[in-house]
Amino acid sequence: MILRELQGYLAQHQTVSLADLMNHFHCDGDLLRLMLKKLMRKGRVRQLPRGEQCGDCHHCDPTQFEWYQFIR
Repeated sequence: MILRELQGYLAQHQTVSLADLMNHFHCDGDLLRLMLKKLMRKGRVRQLPRGEQCGDCHHCDPTQFEWYQFIR
């Protein structure tokens, strides 16, 4: 996967969770975060405020609460 593919996916879907990106591109969240940081530095993507979990349990995958948005 290259940055252009990631940017294209974000442009198409506008707002995507890290979990969705991991599932779509079949790659590690840390690798995706590095690529997303590069796109953020270029002003093409921003990270949204972290969503809240439903309670104090830890059953949910934390990547489901990490969201990114494409900037036109």
